[in-house]
Amino acid sequence: MRDVDLSVAHLSRASDASRGRSAAQSLTASRALSDGSSMDAVPPQSRRADVRTDDRYTSEQYWNRLYEEDRVEDLFVAPDSRTKRAVKQLLGNRVIDYLQSYSEHLFRHIVFEQHVSVPAGAKVLEIGSAPGTNLIKFHDAFDCEPYGIEYTQQGVDVNRRLFQQHNLDPNNVLHADFFDDRLLNELGESFDIVLSRGFIEHFSDVRSVVDRHVKLVKPGGYVIIEVPNLRGINYALTWLLQRDLIPLHNLDIMKKKNFTKLFDMVNVRNLYCDHYGTFNLGVIGAAPGSVRQLALLVLARVQQLLNLMFRLVLRNRGIDSGLWS
Repeated sequence: MRDVDLSVAHLSRASDASRGRSAAQSLTASRALSDGSSMDAVPPQSRRADVRTDDRYTSEQYWNRLYEEDRVEDLFVAPDSRTKRAVKQLLGNRVIDYLQSYSEHLFRHIVFEQHVSVPAGAKVLEIGSAPGTNLIKFHDAFDCEPYGIEYTQQGVDVNRRLFQQHNLDPNNVLHADFFDDRLLNELGESFDIVLSRGFIEHFSDVRSVVDRHVKLVKPGGYVIIEVPNLRGINYALTWLLQRDLIPLHNLDIMKKKNFTKLFDMVNVRNLYCDHYGTFNLGVIGAAPGSVRQLALLVLARVQQLLNLMFRLVLRNRGIDSGLWS
């Protein structure tokens, strides 16, 4: 899934200086967002789905397959079984919390609590938002107003369905091509926070992708971009479990030095850029139904025990390196 725990994070703050957009244009975009009426006004461009387009490493067909119903059904809430309720009661809320992603814990306590001020009702936009779990976490934690841009019909359907289940407006999920200039004309400088988690590494011309993130955020707002680190130990594990994923990623930008250079812009102030998460098997994938996926399920259970150990021993510090984080 696209919302895996990620290992290299960058946080910038847009300059308060105007970037040349007129007040009338900004007001129009804000007004359109407030009632949701224009969220589907920019349809994705028609293209061949079986080939790589422009500088993209992945195709529309690839993402549609990823969000097929049988692959995402576990995202939707179902009543806990009697056994599951008994286990939760036995372990208690604190232990269950400690078993959750250590990466996500550090993301909130290192990136957000130290660097970001999120006012209630802030407009938060995720690029490549399917299946929608990241935005729901943001909404629950910070009482923000979540919006998503998603390229594929399958991804849009899943994202809207998940929003509906959590009592969020499904019209806030925009079915659009992020690289359509009409999107910037309609929504430029409209959001308090613009983020992507596992998006920019699927392109070769990454600098232009980052620039589009910045153009969507309000002056004084935040841009948060994360990519997986498929180098070092993670490269070896990915090669063993699903090596066909490696060519779909831009490995060069996963080097911290190269990643940092992407944000060398006059209109942003860099707040944080580093590896984080300590060691996280969530960056690794495997083909559904394969023997390797069974191995990955075992590793997922191992990761839960690691999460518990990291929370108890490391707390909010983490031990991070480009070799394993």
